[in-house]
Amino acid sequence: MNSIIASQITKPLTPVFSKLSEEETRFFGEFFRYCDSNKKCLDLFLREAQEVDTERSIKLSLIQGTEKKVFNVDLNETNRYSSEPGKLIVIFPGFGIDSRVYSGTLAPWLSHLSGNDVLVAPAANQNANFNFGLDSASLIAEYIKKSAYKKVSVLSFSMGAVAAIHLASLTEVERNVMIAPMQDFPLALKTVGGMQYPKLSKFLNDDDYISIANEVILNSKVDANTLDLRSRLQQYQVQDTRRVHLFASRGDRVSPFQYWKPLAETSVCLKQTNKLNHTHLMALMDEDLRNEVLLLMRAPLRRNECIAESDVAI
Repeated sequence: MNSIIASQITKPLTPVFSKLSEEETRFFGEFFRYCDSNKKCLDLFLREAQEVDTERSIKLSLIQGTEKKVFNVDLNETNRYSSEPGKLIVIFPGFGIDSRVYSGTLAPWLSHLSGNDVLVAPAANQNANFNFGLDSASLIAEYIKKSAYKKVSVLSFSMGAVAAIHLASLTEVERNVMIAPMQDFPLALKTVGGMQYPKLSKFLNDDDYISIANEVILNSKVDANTLDLRSRLQQYQVQDTRRVHLFASRGDRVSPFQYWKPLAETSVCLKQTNKLNHTHLMALMDEDLRNEVLLLMRAPLRRNECIAESDVAI
């Protein structure tokens, strides 16, 4: 049974369509397939700052139990942020989240209000070969080197942080903003499994989850140490020039704030959000969190990145 579960975890989502209509392009952004010399390909969405609709409303509601969160913003010429050529934000979605979710919501919001082009990568399980998004990062690094982009920032969610760290090792990244990055993979698998498949999880013990996780890792051909994000980020010493901002919540069972507290002694800017759960974090459903992310994508680099600049209007 464990092998069946492992295969389901890595099973690709429905492939992204190969061609968009004019109306779909306006909504999702430009869709294109980037391939390297070895014919490895990646389906990407690009939202160019100067091409964002001058009038657009983004409305997203998320209801869990009796709690309702709303992401509601109007984009217009009044709040359009001046664009600067050569600036790009790369979004790495979390596991299981179709890239179109972000290309149709966060990408236009972020591009319009920050002045950056926004490139949305596929989720790790949208690729034909599942390897935690490392192939996506490698191809995007090559795409960036061949493009005119000079300043690149990254916004990643959950498992997308694996690709975000890998991208930063391949090309210069100004800011690496991580929202609830994936913790220890077997533990994350157990937590998500218990939330999404409560009946099935009753028949699985800790050893089962470890076995499933190990099989997924083995099949992906990824070094298990690559997935230990906390240990990797702990190598970022105080004087390190790599600029990482990590947002986590005590209300998140998948990636709790307490797990990341040891990073307070590193160059990582560790920030605790309101008591948001993992789903709310994945959709940036909290206005304060959205504003902090937006501020980071606008602000020039600072000597002390962990000190917020409150004088920049949103």
